[in-house]
Amino acid sequence: MQRERESEKTFLFRSYREFSELHQKLCLKFPLIANQLHSLSKGVYIGRSSVKVVAEKRRTELDLFIVSLFKMAEEISHSDIVYTFLHPLLRDQDEEANVNVTKWRNKSIPVSTRSRASMNNRILQGQLKISIQYTRGELHIMIQHGRELYAESGAGNSGSAATLELPSPYVKTYLLPDTLKITKRKTRVIRKNSNPTFMEMLVYRMPLEHVRNRELQVSVWSYDVMQENEFLGQVHIPLASLDLTQENIGWYSLGY
Repeated sequence: MQRERESEKTFLFRSYREFSELHQKLCLKFPLIANQLHSLSKGVYIGRSSVKVVAEKRRTELDLFIVSLFKMAEEISHSDIVYTFLHPLLRDQDEEANVNVTKWRNKSIPVSTRSRASMNNRILQGQLKISIQYTRGELHIMIQHGRELYAESGAGNSGSAATLELPSPYVKTYLLPDTLKITKRKTRVIRKNSNPTFMEMLVYRMPLEHVRNRELQVSVWSYDVMQENEFLGQVHIPLASLDLTQENIGWYSLGY
């Protein structure tokens, strides 16, 4: 699914049963559409159909249902029921990561096996998915997901090559300029995960005219109980470049 004003597609994972429940809710709220909205079979297919055959039949029915739904008047196709059904859930993000992000089985990966930008012998990589919107007098920063995040283990006394390890990432935000660091916000720590799902809202309550003059700094760190937390990268987003009255969502590559 691709939403208006968004360049990235969003993947939603819903069961056939959930679509059937959506159909029922719509018909209850809008009784007159019962004959216009394509109905979904409630029973089990008769016979010894294989799983693939059943899935194909259901996919056809779902296609017809979705097409008929979005041909309805906006009060129906854009109703709260539909918006709630299509709102991304935590499980959608997990499944999207499974589909689109290569998961590394080894906890330590030689640095030389992958190409990345480096500076001062520090290696940065990865991306962060962020949603930004100003609504009801507040700036909402939704830290959604990270992908391809790795911490770097230093070379040992033997001079062995540095390796990449699974980090325990968390995210910090500031609204710059901020010499006193009063705009600091941060998420919880996700333990040992290179593709973390945060889904945490960081809120700033301030007038829109003040927000527009700020630059959002978002940095990712790996928590370490024994030593200094490791910097994994950051992104700077000038808020004046965004239409803050709309949701701005996307993947941002991390750098210095």
